[in-house]
Amino acid sequence: MKEIYGRYFKGGMGAEATKELLKNIDCKKEVEDLKETVKKSKGQKRIRSIKRLKILSSLMKLDNKPEYMILDILPVIPPDLRPMVQG
Repeated sequence: MKEIYGRYFKGGMGAEATKELLKNIDCKKEVEDLKETVKKSKGQKRIRSIKRLKILSSLMKLDNKPEYMILDILPVIPPDLRPMVQG
């Protein structure tokens, strides 16, 4: 695949690939496009656009970037400090 489409295609797996895709999102442009979609569309497409618009608007209001939703480091509490589960 790389030999044929090397310049046009970049493959990835897992959270790293997802994070790279999220880095490429332009929130301001996406919000403008979604507002237009909400005005023009009906039904399921409109409902999905409203949900995406809410998420992107919240990210912009808090000055967060979409790629911040992916964890780089997962904090783990040491076994001695974890609560004991009795079953």
